[in-house]
Amino acid sequence: MWDELNEPLGLGPAAFAAPPAGDFRLSGRAVAGLAACALAIGLVALARRDAPPGADGVAGGEPFAVAKVEMAPAPPKPAPKEAAPPAAREAAGPPIASAGQAEAASGVKVIRGGGG
Repeated sequence: MWDELNEPLGLGPAAFAAPPAGDFRLSGRAVAGLAACALAIGLVALARRDAPPGADGVAGGEPFAVAKVEMAPAPPKPAPKEAAPPAAREAAGPPIASAGQAEAASGVKVIRGGGG
């Protein structure tokens, strides 16, 4: 009887038989060898990354820059402020203390709800 579910996918009873002579299958030793090789390459890469600059045989190591630090000249002192003329002080008027006075001084009518 033909297994319609598994044989088309290659999972039938014939799939677990010996592979044909031309097929290549990895054994457990081959997989372990590849894993060991990848681990060794990773460890060597980490060791080279942690090495100090110039240790890998490249002359000079990592690039760097040198800059000369100079003090900036002091800014000029501002001229002393002159006192405002007396006419300007008198035109300022008295300070505004309440909201009603602020409305009267600015000319804006504010309507508040609630009879306030």
